[in-house]
Amino acid sequence: MSLFVLAEFSGQPLGLTLVLGDLSELLELQDAVKAMEHIDVLNQQLEVRNELLSKTFGMFFSDDIVNELLNKPDGLSPGGKKRNVTIMMSDLRGFTSISEKMDAQDLIGMLNHYLEKMTDVIQKRGGTILEFMGDGILSVFGAPVVSQTHAADAVAAALEMENAMDEINRWNKEREYPYLEMGIGINTGEVSIGIIGSEKRMKYGAVGNHVNLCSRIESYTVGGQVLISSDTREEISVPLVVEKEMTVRPKGTTDEIVLYHVTGLGEPYNIQTAPGNDELKKLHAPLPVCFFKLNEKQTMEKAYYGGILSVGHDSCVLETETNLELFDSLQMKAGGRLQCKVMEKNENQYLLFYTYVPSGYEEWIRETLAMN
Repeated sequence: MSLFVLAEFSGQPLGLTLVLGDLSELLELQDAVKAMEHIDVLNQQLEVRNELLSKTFGMFFSDDIVNELLNKPDGLSPGGKKRNVTIMMSDLRGFTSISEKMDAQDLIGMLNHYLEKMTDVIQKRGGTILEFMGDGILSVFGAPVVSQTHAADAVAAALEMENAMDEINRWNKEREYPYLEMGIGINTGEVSIGIIGSEKRMKYGAVGNHVNLCSRIESYTVGGQVLISSDTREEISVPLVVEKEMTVRPKGTTDEIVLYHVTGLGEPYNIQTAPGNDELKKLHAPLPVCFFKLNEKQTMEKAYYGGILSVGHDSCVLETETNLELFDSLQMKAGGRLQCKVMEKNENQYLLFYTYVPSGYEEWIRETLAMN
């Protein structure tokens, strides 16, 4: 409502004019402006909250999983789907023995540095880390983002992870930390994958026989080795460099499977692992040794005897009347608790690859060669 005075040019008042107007639309517009300002403030707060959530989730999940959780209404709801993916499992050799001898702070520092480097490689190749299992890493390629090259990407990541161990061990040597070696197993197949758990505690995970088989494949590896299944090899169209094939019968299965020791991947990846250069030195006379068979990383009580015919930095040849099977795990005293795995068998002679080398092994080799 507005009131105006009417007057002549001389200034003589003539009367008053009262104007009534409907200002509802103007008030509504003013309310809308205030609402927009409020919405803008809320959006700014939401952006800060999302950034905090993204950073928090990002400490535990890959970027793909974070996007899955934040951008989908049911992203945090338990549930999953069946999908053909490639599973990769890596593990440090002899880490249990290493951890028993290190200060806790040094151990965690060394382990975190190793896991950080491995995480960078896995995520760069499109992999999603499902879980850290102590020194082990379980990851998947092809989920949650679907990929047509998940098998080749997994092998590429594995080869790059093995190559990255040189830098990690240089870092360890500068701090007088132990030398680390890693084995990697890879398998491809259909699994159930998604959010697993309860409303109080959840994780993005995968379950199925192919996950279990991947774990078995990894258990056959020695340090520096990448083993893949036939299913993974069939999924890869790019050239593969296979150093060796081996037939195994994993625990819990009745069928044999063929595994492939991969050392290279062709175009467009062009990745090659460094060739092994362990030269075995033949001894003039067999070196008597006492050894034990290991079962699930636990020493068996019964002792066996034999003689070492040749020694190297990463392997040796053992002669024994004890019947050993391929991939049997052994422990013997050689500068400490030397752990090894049977990789080749020729009558009563066995090629052993080391899975954990004690700090006194190099001195033991020098003394052994000096006596021979």
